[in-house]
Amino acid sequence: MSRTVTIKDVALRANCGVATVSRVLNDSGSASPAARRRVWDAARELGFEFSDIGRALQSSTTRTIGCVVPSLANPVFADAVQGLQEKLQQAGYQLLLTCSNYDPDSETAAIRTLLAKQVDGLVLTVCDAGKSEGLRFAGQRGLPCCLMFNQPTKDLAACFVNNFEAARCVAKEFAAAGHRDTGFLALRFGSSDRSRQRFEGSRQRVPRFRHGASGSARDR
Repeated sequence: MSRTVTIKDVALRANCGVATVSRVLNDSGSASPAARRRVWDAARELGFEFSDIGRALQSSTTRTIGCVVPSLANPVFADAVQGLQEKLQQAGYQLLLTCSNYDPDSETAAIRTLLAKQVDGLVLTVCDAGKSEGLRFAGQRGLPCCLMFNQPTKDLAACFVNNFEAARCVAKEFAAAGHRDTGFLALRFGSSDRSRQRFEGSRQRVPRFRHGASGSARDR
């Protein structure tokens, strides 16, 4: 039966101490050029890989970032996640991704799971940043969080579009063009604070305003 190759095996093959192997593979201390070559050659020959769990225990970091978005079916979120992953990889981090499907309970469960995996930070698009239970749990842990597409709340950083102002400008143009009876259709109106912000911005500028929300059509 095969067994896991350990750092001791590498040290024996490289004819040096375990501490030297650790310094070389972690690039965390001095070692002679000859010792470095022996260690790297031994590690490659044996197929040695550091345990992520071991690294986490030693450094108190997992080099992972959790990400929660409503759905990858929306190309806006898909493109954002792609860009996020590329930047994280350049910085030496891995991305752990989950989708909430615009459901607050699923969102909370996803954040709890990422917290259990001891990610080093979270990037999230939540249903309602002001009411998110998952954000509250993350805050209790003191975990760094950055909102994505949600407007900032409390002390959280955010990368976002001002949905209220953008929709207000669009509605202003409609009004300027002479439109007096304008419709607004929002998907996921009840579970997306972005949709509600667009609605509020739109009706600021439209004299007679109607909107429909998926699941329940309502007129105002």
